Amino acid sequence: MQTIKFLCDHCGERVECPETDAGQKVLCKTCLRPVKVPALISLEQVELESDPGPCRRGRDGSGGQAIMNVAPPPSPSLTTPAAQPTPIRDLDKALTTAALGIFRLNNWPCQDEPGYRAFTARVKFHSTQLGVTTVDDFRVFGERGLLVLESPVLELPALPGVPVPEALNEINQRSVSSVFVLDDRGVHMRCALLPRAREEGFLTGAMILQALRQMNHDRRHALSLLRTVVESGRLDPVEVARAFAQPLAPCALRSFTLDQALDLALFAGFHAQEHAGQVALSRTAISPERRSVRIVATPGFLRGWADLGEPSQANPAWALVPNKIRSLCTNLRFLARDPREALEQLNRLNASAGLVRFVLVRKHVLATATAFPTDQLMSVELLKVWAGALVDCAEQNAPAVARPRAKLAG
Repeated sequence: MQTIKFLCDHCGERVECPETDAGQKVLCKTCLRPVKVPALISLEQVELESDPGPCRRGRDGSGGQAIMNVAPPPSPSLTTPAAQPTPIRDLDKALTTAALGIFRLNNWPCQDEPGYRAFTARVKFHSTQLGVTTVDDFRVFGERGLLVLESPVLELPALPGVPVPEALNEINQRSVSSVFVLDDRGVHMRCALLPRAREEGFLTGAMILQALRQMNHDRRHALSLLRTVVESGRLDPVEVARAFAQPLAPCALRSFTLDQALDLALFAGFHAQEHAGQVALSRTAISPERRSVRIVATPGFLRGWADLGEPSQANPAWALVPNKIRSLCTNLRFLARDPREALEQLNRLNASAGLVRFVLVRKHVLATATAFPTDQLMSVELLKVWAGALVDCAEQNAPAVARPRAKLAG
């Protein structure tokens, strides 16, 4: 029988138990406090590059292995009263500081930038299935109430005639955590994490590790496709769909069902109804056919989108899209002949993407967003913010990328 070995969440000591206890709670023999046994699942190893020094191998909250130093947290005094909450004046800096604190408390080496508004880290990924180890650089910072992880993917010079923007548009339709953007440096990827309430500490180490794992999963698929496009000079959408046939990285959490997503949306205060195997959302009571925001429960994650349609339909949501894109898409003959300029405009829009990314699908611009599990399933409050970003696009409220999480963070 296989033995599960992990670290106690309370005292940091090693716990061993049989595989039959997977997913159950057991008592730690050191501190005698209940601790949940990780589920049996094969997760790829994630190592944060460190300087030589004493460290030991532990497990993150989702079951994956990581190299870190884990010390028992100091016991707070029971007689010390809790400090009064203070308002957060700079949410983005607070998120960056919280993430930086997680890295340093776990002895994950990182280098902060001046002003503590961003920091960099080097992460090593090892795939047990492929037997391949890669090392990627990440820049972490807060932006508009979100924690953004950014990493270079592929250095590319100017390649006239090569369908790189078209390839990125196809990839962005299918990638889970990351939006891929082309700039003067080449292709890089961004992942925006929706932090939790301030009382929950905004972020956890397991949450960040699973986000890094998912980004690496997206990067591997995108990198092979981009190299094929550059070498052959052509794009095969079927190859993109086949590459992302399994879009989610291994995770210990089960996915939402459509009924659970519907219940969450209703509890979050939306008018929601199941329609044609999807959850149709709006803030007002209208028929499901008229609700332009849809959510589907795919294996492992939620995917939502708002169809901005064609500007010729006078959709008010097009006020969020730059005039140049609207003028290009109005001339549908031009769009069908050469959509590259429209794709380049969407690429610039995605360069500062938050929860929502923009893709071009059959002459329609879609605002899309995905919610993938990290160490906990999405709560009602988080779904309210996540789905609200899509509803904002559909109903011409404030742009989703510019709306901070004031209620959750404050």
